[in-house]
Order: sequence, then structure tokens, then C-alpha cells
Amino acid sequence: NHQRMNYQEKLALDFKNEDYQSVIDALKQNIEKGIDPLISSVELIYVHWFIVLEVREYTCCGMTWEESCDELVRVYNTYSPRWLDDAEFLFYTSYMGSCFCEEFIGVSRKTIVEMSEKAYAMHPDNWAYQWLAFSCKQLEYREQGREDEWRKENRRLARLVLADEDCVS
Repeated sequence: NHQRMNYQEKLALDFKNEDYQSVIDALKQNIEKGIDPLISSVELIYVHWFIVLEVREYTCCGMTWEESCDELVRVYNTYSPRWLDDAEFLFYTSYMGSCFCEEFIGVSRKTIVEMSEKAYAMHPDNWAYQWLAFSCKQLEYREQGREDEWRKENRRLARLVLADEDCVS
């Protein structure tokens, strides 16, 4: 019996098979049709982020690497405004943004820190949100000569995240 794959399984399979254009097209359709628009927006930003940071081919999805960078900025700017009050969106995009945020999506380090802090303020009982909010402050601690202190606390929070079933499931 051949069962029909749900859209999430199909997306995962297409992503695994490096068919990024199919993933992008499906996510855009989901957003247009109102199918998990929050998660689809985050995943769409993630796919573009992944292409820029991990694929690094001269052409992917018919775009040069530079065009992929521009597309990541466009996608982020298109889909982020409607979710800036959602903790889950803030968490995932500030996590992605904490890696090369200014270079690739034009979002300042300060904004990324604010996004992660806002997500944590909305869910102060979530260890992952607390870890990210703290982790994003590495540059601040480095500038103050307190990087060892930052590293110790960051590791403590990371252990709490890993020990929390709700965070790692």
C-alpha cells in the first residue's frame, strides 16, 4: 500500500535530496494558502539561509551565490514583519541571524539580541530561549574582556537545554 506523504515529509525528502527549489515553491504555496504560515515562513527563511551558508555553489535554484544572498534578504524582509510578535519566529530567526546576520540579512547584531531577548521575555521558562538570548551577547562580553565568564554561563545554559525534554524533542 503506497501512502500519500504529507507535505512535511515531502519537504524533508526534497530537502534531503537537495531539491531546494521544490522546497521553496512548496513553502511559498503553503504561506499563500494559509497552511502553517508561521512555520512555513521560518522554514522558507531557513532554506535560503542554508543555501547561502551551506550550499555555497555558484548556482543554486537558478541563482548565483550573490543573488541567493539578495534573495535571503528579500525573503526575510517579506515574511518577518507579520511574525515579529511571535516568540517562536523570533527564536528561530534570531538563532539563524546570530550567524552572519549583518552580512546576509542586513539585520544588526543589536536587533538580533533584541529579538532573542523578546522571545525569552515571552517564555521565560523556556531554557532554549534563555540560552539563545544569553548566547547572542557573546560580542558584548568579549568587548568587556569577560568572554570566559560568557563561555561558562553559555555552557551551563546549553546543558540545561539539552537536559530539558521539551527543548530537545
